[in-house]
Amino acid sequence: MKQVTTNTSSKQDSCQRGWRLLYILTAFHRCSDVMKPFLLRFLQDACDSPGMPYQGIAKACQENLKRTFQYGGRVQYPNSMEIKAILAGRSSKRQLFLLPGGIERHLKIKTCSVALDVIEELCLEMGLQRLEALDEYAVFLVTHKGQNVRPLNKREYILDIATEAEPVDGNYSLWFRRVVWSLALKLDNELYVTMHYNQ
Repeated sequence: MKQVTTNTSSKQDSCQRGWRLLYILTAFHRCSDVMKPFLLRFLQDACDSPGMPYQGIAKACQENLKRTFQYGGRVQYPNSMEIKAILAGRSSKRQLFLLPGGIERHLKIKTCSVALDVIEELCLEMGLQRLEALDEYAVFLVTHKGQNVRPLNKREYILDIATEAEPVDGNYSLWFRRVVWSLALKLDNELYVTMHYNQ
């Protein structure tokens, strides 16, 4: 916080690097209860300051911190590709998810995206808006050409899973499937019908 407040460093990118470091820290670590109100206020003030050059990343830090308190924070340290992306100012990646029937969906995954975010986005695309519908779907990590299939906890960070899977199997995939069939089928959405027919 000190580095990005009234930064007078002779290095032009000092303040920007400070914000990027704060972006990473807020995704991985909770702050203490003593520090929390000060950090939240600092980020809120940075977001609310009109014309402030770092409003966007301050907002992203605020969102990361909120999700870290909600989901516990990232577990796997960012791999070299993620670090390079963050240093280049990119905070998301396109991740492929496979649905039954060979349907592919590339979703924008942010630093703090969890499996629940993926389920919500794909359910919304299928026209499912009831909360109980979300409980009927899951994301799976698939490695070794389908030999190992593991369901993800809805609170697991997608980029943690990717960082963990890449060294084990560079050709890992993420599947989206329906796992519970208690709600009635509906026929008013093409993606929904095609996915369920093929599953």
